[in-house]
Amino acid sequence: MMWIGIALLAAAIAMGIWYRPGWGEGAKLCALCAVMGVAGLAAGDGSALFTVLEALLSAVTAVCCLFRLHHEKLRRLRAEARRASCAGGARCVRPAGKLLAFPGVREDRESRGA
Repeated sequence: MMWIGIALLAAAIAMGIWYRPGWGEGAKLCALCAVMGVAGLAAGDGSALFTVLEALLSAVTAVCCLFRLHHEKLRRLRAEARRASCAGGARCVRPAGKLLAFPGVREDRESRGA
């Protein structure tokens, strides 16, 4: 079915324009979606089983691409906000978490006397 290829190709183009991925995993998944869309256009009609498998694999690839691109966008926005809050010579105080002295053993800084 050509509609699967057209839908996947349109989804890959839309995600590429909306999220503007760099050269990371998101861009590779977006390219994979586009290639699968072109392959769906070239495959044409087949048996019902082939069409169902193509549609399922295309949907899984598109959803994985969407999740990865959204995750990369959130990480980029958080990093920009962190840089903006620490810019201009402002003192950045980060909370001290738990330190791992040995694998499996947790202790606080206060209990170590630091």
